[in-house]
Amino acid sequence: MNVSPLIRINLLPYRELRWRLKLLKMVSVAAAVFLSVVVLIVTVHLVTRSHLDRLVAEEQALQEENRRLKRKIGKIRNIDKLRADVEAKLGVIDTLQEGRFRTLRLLLAISQAIPENVWVDSIRDDGKRFSIHGRGESNNVVAEFMRQLDASPSFANVRLDVIRRSEVGGVRVRSFELSMEPVDLATPTEKGGRNREHRRRRRR
Repeated sequence: MNVSPLIRINLLPYRELRWRLKLLKMVSVAAAVFLSVVVLIVTVHLVTRSHLDRLVAEEQALQEENRRLKRKIGKIRNIDKLRADVEAKLGVIDTLQEGRFRTLRLLLAISQAIPENVWVDSIRDDGKRFSIHGRGESNNVVAEFMRQLDASPSFANVRLDVIRRSEVGGVRVRSFELSMEPVDLATPTEKGGRNREHRRRRRR
């Protein structure tokens, strides 16, 4: 009886090869994951850096715009201050001119109301009332002076404050003090009412 010989197969090299292939696959997967993570980190870094650079550029542009606006605001404030100063000076000039014209107009009205034989020594303006110090030949001419002032459109509430006898160069005269309100400080209604009241008092 013939017996066939046994065939022996060594499985160790095959197992070792399979283990190596498996290890290589694991290393490849790990390397791929590692490279993916590296690529992701680099991409995030680049995107973040780009975004950060853009934000820095925008901030610098905003700061420059802010400085430019501040310079413009400073110029506008200087212009406003200059305009306010000019307007204030023009207001002072207008006030001075108005006061000058007012005084000239009232002095002209007084000179036109002075009758003969009345002499004005001084005129005082306190802003609300005019006061006249003078001399007259008689009570009648002083009364005529008051009537002329009373009839003038430039004055209201003409009042005789003082009248007394005096002597100048041996001539007897009447020294008097009058006061009145300029019409720019009294409305026409007030002027008419005051003049009528003053005339009623004189008739009494």
